[in-house]
Amino acid sequence: MNRLFLDFASTTPVHPEVISVIESAFKNLPGNPSSIHDDGRKARFAIEDARERVASLLGKQPSEIVFTASATESINTVLKSWFFHHLPAKSTYYSSPAEHHATLLTLEYLESKGVEFHQIQPDQSGIVHPFQPEQGSLVSLMAVNNELGSILPSATIQSVLNSGASLHIDAVQALGKIDLSTFMDADFLSFSGHKFYGPRGVGLLVVKSGSDLEPLLHGGAQERNRRSGTEPTALILGFAKALELALATQETTFNQALKLNNYLRKNLKSIVPEVQFNSQDDGSPFILNFTLSSDPKEQIDSEAVIMGLDAKGISVSSGSACSSGSWEPSHVLKAIGKSDYEAQTTLRVSFGHGITETDLDRFTETLDGILKKMKLALTLL
Repeated sequence: MNRLFLDFASTTPVHPEVISVIESAFKNLPGNPSSIHDDGRKARFAIEDARERVASLLGKQPSEIVFTASATESINTVLKSWFFHHLPAKSTYYSSPAEHHATLLTLEYLESKGVEFHQIQPDQSGIVHPFQPEQGSLVSLMAVNNELGSILPSATIQSVLNSGASLHIDAVQALGKIDLSTFMDADFLSFSGHKFYGPRGVGLLVVKSGSDLEPLLHGGAQERNRRSGTEPTALILGFAKALELALATQETTFNQALKLNNYLRKNLKSIVPEVQFNSQDDGSPFILNFTLSSDPKEQIDSEAVIMGLDAKGISVSSGSACSSGSWEPSHVLKAIGKSDYEAQTTLRVSFGHGITETDLDRFTETLDGILKKMKLALTLL
């Protein structure tokens, strides 16, 4: 039986048309885009054409587009740039304890260097409500929470912008999936190619015109001196193609994900009546996070469940792929008030291309069998 991949929030397979674009670039554009000879000029033209297409798709100017190696790099660039730009004055930051580790660990590092870091507590859905940050500070929040799927309200965005603070949006789980219009007034936005069927190894940083940005990497002064390093021509072209495809089919994929999300909720209720859905109905339909048990006596362990599913050819996760190897309770679930036990009995299913209701029936039936074996083993102790 074929493997069933239900972990699209961690990564997505590269679209065949994107692979074709990448292969063509590797074959036909061998030059360094910083070289002035013909091969270099061809590579430079291709990159700038991709930059213009990406900018147009996002409603931005080409000068606002900075290609990076990952969203993690983009996030680090914004947060550390703010620190470098304000030296020797003290920088002030605001974020949520439910953010991605790329944000939280960077801010914790900067806090050790003397910045002020204020954590804004989200509600039990992972949503940060309107607040008033200090004027001149930097606020960094996710458009869509990568574990819960909760969407940052437009009212919160406006409260930040109206306060005179600058705003960075981690839009990794939003691009190509939900309407981005409410987030596009942010001063900085970070994206990752491999979250919407593009290649790994390429990210994007949108820098609003007039926003200050100190480069994180120095060397060759590429990307208008905002990100040094030889640009990966093939990956950048792949990113642009993946974005075109994702936005062209966004409405269809959204509706399909919504249908699958609702279907799986009903399935799960049929086998675990006490299941708790941590993903809200009005969140991103591409993510469904749920807690299987709140009673420690049941001794359900998400690690064992995930390994059991894996043995049956099904891939899911218990949270962010960037930290899943530690098997520590999810910091996101802890931030919204879950106990250690609840966090350790929680799974995240995320939807993508090609998933059907039949696939979800297979997942549900397999999960039901695993849980029944766990309960049986408990009675034999």
